[in-house]
Amino acid sequence: MEIKDLESVLETTQTRLRETVESALAKSDVSEEYRKAILKTLPFLSPQKYSIKNERWVVLPKLCCHACGGNELGVDRVTAAWYLFYIAAFLMDHAEDKLEGEQVSSETPGNLLNVASGFFFLANLILTELLHSLPDHSTSIVIVQAFQQQLLKMCDGQHFDLSIKKYTLTNAYEIARLKSGSFFSLACWSGARLATDNAKTLNAYASFGTSLGVIIQILDDLEDWQDLQNDFSKFEARKYQRILPALYANEVMSDQERKHFNSVINELISAPRQDLVAEFCNILEKAGAGLYMLTTLMKESEQAHQAITDLHPDNPADKLLLSMVESLLKF
Repeated sequence: MEIKDLESVLETTQTRLRETVESALAKSDVSEEYRKAILKTLPFLSPQKYSIKNERWVVLPKLCCHACGGNELGVDRVTAAWYLFYIAAFLMDHAEDKLEGEQVSSETPGNLLNVASGFFFLANLILTELLHSLPDHSTSIVIVQAFQQQLLKMCDGQHFDLSIKKYTLTNAYEIARLKSGSFFSLACWSGARLATDNAKTLNAYASFGTSLGVIIQILDDLEDWQDLQNDFSKFEARKYQRILPALYANEVMSDQERKHFNSVINELISAPRQDLVAEFCNILEKAGAGLYMLTTLMKESEQAHQAITDLHPDNPADKLLLSMVESLLKF
């Protein structure tokens, strides 16, 4: 099973996810209008097929469950709950960013936050159904608790992100692990937990998910850097100081270089111009930020591979998980 097999796995998973969500909505007694608003937003993360921010990750619980020898009992509800939380966080980020981007330009922050809240409660409703659907009640209890604990950890990361006064390379990675890392760790751990309670195995899939989440965050920052060079008009001012390439450059520069770099950033924040953007990007290149990002990606990829490679030799689900990581590095 390789990355080319992902499409068929994904198609099946999406169909069952939608059925799970529609079933939960039917039992919730919400209005038809709100039900349509919820369902309309389900494919929200796939403006581009198989981009790094879309539905491909919805297969994680299923693959981790299969890798550990489990059947599919409970996996649809775990998948749906995790994915709904994923979309809710995505919507809340866009509301916080004042609707930057075409996909949400027609929606008000109030509408986005309301639908996001609906996803949060719907996900919890589906998790409640999980409590009554597994023969082993202790398994469902542990999984539901893990959802709440990991989501709370994500909120901790978001609080840190919003309240921190000085961004550094170190705390940027701490935030990445608390937010993206914790969330993808949850997807992999909960899928595996449906099949096993072996602590070593569960820790391995949790570690795999953490590294995957950090890789996705690093790629996010690389994408931001590329977007900045293509069209700086849509670039958020705060990102000049916060994207990983800039944080790395600040770490390795001399005091004089750092002073000049920060003066360029301050000018960009107050009055962005193409020549300043070009200078900003040139400084990052000279500092070796591109090589640093590539090296960090390879390190996280290696950690993801080491986490699960030897657990189930020749397991098709594990091979697809590893292929998904490898495909991210082909850019």
